[in-house]
Amino acid sequence: MNCKGAILLLDKLWIIDYNITMGVGDNDLHKLTDTRCCCGIDTINENFNNWMKYNETYFVTGNYYKDGIWYPKSNCRNCLNSNMRVSDKFKTVKDYVDYYMQKINT
Repeated sequence: MNCKGAILLLDKLWIIDYNITMGVGDNDLHKLTDTRCCCGIDTINENFNNWMKYNETYFVTGNYYKDGIWYPKSNCRNCLNSNMRVSDKFKTVKDYVDYYMQKINT
């Protein structure tokens, strides 16, 4: 554990007495976090349950259902918002923005 990790570990030992949770976003220190999400949003309430799960912190901090993990079955360009992808027909950013605005306003 590096110096930063040692300091966070001391902080963690101190905040336990005050019933405070600690979220750690550093990849090498995820094991020190008390929550499934590094910012702690998963501990607020069900209204805040729409956060990106299945990231490294999520895997390190608890159990997960492997078959429930979504991943693209094809090239992302084909499955994510494919009707708004920039193509060769746009010569400038303005052309693209005009096209986009026309699409969302119809």
